[in-house]
Amino acid sequence: MYISPTERMKKIHLWMGNTAADEQAYFSYFQQDDETSQFGEDIGLDGEYDEDMIGILPLSEEPIPVQEVLQKKVPIDLESIPQAEIVLEKLGISTANAAFYLTDSSVTVQEPYQKDYNGLSYIGIFKSAL
Repeated sequence: MYISPTERMKKIHLWMGNTAADEQAYFSYFQQDDETSQFGEDIGLDGEYDEDMIGILPLSEEPIPVQEVLQKKVPIDLESIPQAEIVLEKLGISTANAAFYLTDSSVTVQEPYQKDYNGLSYIGIFKSAL
């Protein structure tokens, strides 16, 4: 079933946390050169993901409060921020040096959600600010 890009972008899958990976290793996780990326495999895709639908924040030198990431760095709807903060608190994540998101509601992230995604945790799917 076809879902328009505008409709797919109404939700955002979000991953946040602190990774020890260097920048090259961090970004290679998303590489799709002629095969499914490790990211694609980790979320349960059989093929490639749409690279136009992903946002990968540059690694920050120092961890920053998750509230700042949610409010200024990722396109999450303001009304969804409290829900994301609850999940982050349950996971024990108060700061982050990395985050990425996928604005594609047609993708279903496979369980287990608590696995390591490039050093980050899956926070959930929320309403998008796009």
